[in-house]
Amino acid sequence: MPSVFSISGANSMFFANSSSKNSNDSVSSIFGETSTLLGDYSMIKSGSYKKLLTAYYASQKTDNKSNGTSTSGSTANLVDIKTNAVKLKQSLSKLSETSLYEKKTDKDGKSDYDRDAITSAVKNFVDAYNNYIDASGNADSTSLLRRSVSIVNNTNANSVLLSKSGISIGKDNKLSLDEDTLKKTDVNVLKTLFTGVGSLSDTISSKANESYGIANSAVFNNNHAASYTYSGAYTTFANTNSWFEGLM
Repeated sequence: MPSVFSISGANSMFFANSSSKNSNDSVSSIFGETSTLLGDYSMIKSGSYKKLLTAYYASQKTDNKSNGTSTSGSTANLVDIKTNAVKLKQSLSKLSETSLYEKKTDKDGKSDYDRDAITSAVKNFVDAYNNYIDASGNADSTSLLRRSVSIVNNTNANSVLLSKSGISIGKDNKLSLDEDTLKKTDVNVLKTLFTGVGSLSDTISSKANESYGIANSAVFNNNHAASYTYSGAYTTFANTNSWFEGLM
């Protein structure tokens, strides 16, 4: 979350120049940066700096308990997104295994696909997908929402093949599974959906991985307070991640 008090450059000159012990340097600075200093002075006099500070510390407030620090609502949602992104990737990893779509020979010498194993893998995917959609839909991050929308759009683009596999898409963008239809599905349809580079599975897994990274960075930001350096500059290591996340 970008800090309202990540002020650098011109806005920090007032404090740097005000601390100067050399009167000639101060005069030179004042005349050289007249508009900047007057602007800073105006903000202080009007109380704007105080409002910025108040807003900043309010946004950084954490719910500290005597036995530890409880997770804030925002951080809880981010952790939920991380958890469900991992589960979604794991379910897709299972579905992408080519061995899942190979015929098995039973003790009687009959060769057929392990439909039960395929059904179990698809069910896990549907559950993981729906849980991820629920979690990411509550995100405050535009970057996380972009990933969720991308996943939904790619899923919708494959609706015909999904339907042939017994998977339908609801108005809430969640998936539902008809196991009877799935067990009769041509295995090649499933392989097209869930195996290989560029498949639906590959695309969703990639976006889930990006979501995990963004959520993980945001959790780091929430758990690491910013501070001032010895020179008075405002800094936090996590702000680098916030800046990067904002570009994604």
